[in-house]
Amino acid sequence: IFFAVSEKGGKDNSGDYIYVNNGNGQYKLDKNGHLIVDHDLHNHDGELQDGIAEAFIEWAKSEELPFWIGD
Repeated sequence: IFFAVSEKGGKDNSGDYIYVNNGNGQYKLDKNGHLIVDHDLHNHDGELQDGIAEAFIEWAKSEELPFWIGD
């Protein structure tokens, strides 16, 4: 059984999204020009650190689950 807990939900206590800053005080945009939400669910095409989705993929491969064998 795979189990993971998100530590960064991408929203603050008010329910507003938290966006990633680019280091210059501006929000970071993805390849489609959308703001990147600060979360730990997936790596957003390499813009964020690996997250829960990537951990699941590695786990599925290590368990040799049939839908990930050979990848």
